[in-house]
Amino acid sequence: MTRELRHLGIIPDGTRRWARRNKFTYYEAYWLALQKLTLLIDTAFAYGVTTQSIYLLSKDNLRREHSDLEAVLQAEKRFFLELLPNLAQKWQCSIIHAGRLDILPRWFAISLESACKDLDSMADRRINLLVGYDPVDELLQAVSVNPNKFWNHLWVSEQVDLVVRTGHGQLLSNFLPLQCGYAELKFFTKLFNDLQIDDLVDAILDYSNGGDRLMGR
Repeated sequence: MTRELRHLGIIPDGTRRWARRNKFTYYEAYWLALQKLTLLIDTAFAYGVTTQSIYLLSKDNLRREHSDLEAVLQAEKRFFLELLPNLAQKWQCSIIHAGRLDILPRWFAISLESACKDLDSMADRRINLLVGYDPVDELLQAVSVNPNKFWNHLWVSEQVDLVVRTGHGQLLSNFLPLQCGYAELKFFTKLFNDLQIDDLVDAILDYSNGGDRLMGR
């Protein structure tokens, strides 16, 4: 018995540690990580995943030191403008921002907005970009829209099936806690820049074949 993996969550952790270990600048390491992320997103779509939620920048991350924060913001801006458009065109996917624009630097928010493309019902696939994300903010805005049907107004309204996290940490770090209530969690000790395409493929196939384990086979 196989299970369909529809919604994949990715927490790309460990880039700064990788940079220090390999003597790269933070910007260089983040840019390499985002190129790797692009390949992973492309691979997951090729294996039938329809929705991907990517943890790019939490609200707490915005409290980092300026030099560190500037590096990740510049790299992500380049990701929004150079890499995401090709993914959106190839897979005809919606790109949705999940988070608060008002707490982001304006120049960065503009680049994020330019990358977001909602094809509504025409899109079979979706990429949710968690940027400036905090689950309390997500819940508060959803309840303010409709307290009786708040789930439909969350930034991410679909349940997550599988979460992949790198970098030793075995925790969600506030990654979509409502949506991950029944998600399977796959933790890699590798830092994100060292994660291989085959690692993600193995995680996807392991999830798909997990139906046998649930049935006790």
